[in-house]
Amino acid sequence: MQYQFDPKTVVVLAFFALHCGGAVMEESRDGTSNGTSFGGTSASPGTTQATLATQVTLPSTSPTNGTTNSVGGVGGRGGSGGTSGPASSTAAIAGPTIPPAPACTPSLNLLGGNLGPNGNWIGGEASSSIDNPCGVQGLIYTFGDAGPDNVAGTADDTCPFLDPAVSPCKDGRCCVSGMTKMWPPTNSIPDYDYNAPIWGCGIGISLNDPGLGSGTSPYNGPAKKFKLALSGSTLGQEVRVGYTQVATVSKTPFKEFYGLEKVTVGFRDVECPVWNNYSYEGCIDPGIHPHALQVWIAGGDAAGPFELCIEGLYPVL
Repeated sequence: MQYQFDPKTVVVLAFFALHCGGAVMEESRDGTSNGTSFGGTSASPGTTQATLATQVTLPSTSPTNGTTNSVGGVGGRGGSGGTSGPASSTAAIAGPTIPPAPACTPSLNLLGGNLGPNGNWIGGEASSSIDNPCGVQGLIYTFGDAGPDNVAGTADDTCPFLDPAVSPCKDGRCCVSGMTKMWPPTNSIPDYDYNAPIWGCGIGISLNDPGLGSGTSPYNGPAKKFKLALSGSTLGQEVRVGYTQVATVSKTPFKEFYGLEKVTVGFRDVECPVWNNYSYEGCIDPGIHPHALQVWIAGGDAAGPFELCIEGLYPVL
């Protein structure tokens, strides 16, 4: 027996299945983000660790950021209806139109646009590059040490109770605050324990996160430097601005400042420090295609309260 199907019926069924059934696809993604204490683990200064959970849903899309160690998900595009019969026909359900990013100019504040539903994602739709301002797409995250008890997310951390699931940004500015401590003394040489987990905390911004679950990629946009408008308060602590060089855990080359103001840092303005009493082992010399920008308050050499805010992030072309 041979069954005949009406093409119109198949198209209607396909349309119904897309709207009511909806396919869901998930991918998990591991990158690394400088010195983070994600998921109860701590990293050394300048290391990075973030996980991207990618969700594709039909028919509408939007970034969704969620649990600890995860960053905004990715929306998908509408699917297409089926075809059937001798005179095959096709019905397509178009996804939402993605507005293009504004022109990349030195006056464009990358923190001034839509940062997603959770306020911590630059670039809007992670599955598309059309809306990436100056080619930047990725998570805005916090990272920090584990404190004297070496347990991340507790009260004695330099930035206490950091929660990677909570955006540091609100009303166009991204902030962390806390209390730095001095390096603990030892009874040997060197006189202080420079490996103690009190190195500081800060804010990171992934520059090229494709949203495909495969980790961050090198930044290939038009910017050659970034100008940061920093604000807050310090009591003699060193402010460091660095660029991560790979997607895996490594120490970050940086440039140091004192005071919070407008600073411009090129991709090769940072460097791996050379100290007589501590080896910054694992630091990778800077190139022209970094993975992430990081700003942090250094602990160990000065003690006291602080607040660090990024008010603006501007490309230098």
